Amino acid sequence: MTMNDLIPITERIVLNMLDRLPVKCTVRGTMNIQRGSFEQHAAKFCSKLNVNCPAADLKCPWSGSNGQLQQHISICAFEQMQLQETNQCLNAHVEQLNEALYHEKIRLKDLQTEFQQLEPSILEDRAQINQLQTELQYEREDLTRIDERCNKQEIQINQ
Repeated sequence: MTMNDLIPITERIVLNMLDRLPVKCTVRGTMNIQRGSFEQHAAKFCSKLNVNCPAADLKCPWSGSNGQLQQHISICAFEQMQLQETNQCLNAHVEQLNEALYHEKIRLKDLQTEFQQLEPSILEDRAQINQLQTELQYEREDLTRIDERCNKQEIQINQ
């Protein structure tokens, strides 16, 4: 069996059980650290632990103890390059958002203008609707009176 034959565990319940297993830190000898908290332990307490620079993906060759990492980061040219790259990406994203905002403001202004042009027509339509509703009410009342008269006449005819 080789490493390529192994299949990673992805089931949450199994991963949770594994993360609760107690492990021992070989650097400090600390025992009963939950496996899921080991990275935190290594970052906070194991200053002797050997780590790579966070900018290793940019080919920073530095490797040293966890305790020296912050000092290295403060002078690492690769880390600065990574920050500059991140900053450039963020600036480009801000530019895109500003462009989108500009277009949305234009669209909003156009919609406000359209609304202002339609508002008098809307008010006229509302007035007409109210007038028609009033007329409809009068017509219903007339129809009710006519219906009552017809019923009275029908009763008189049938007597």
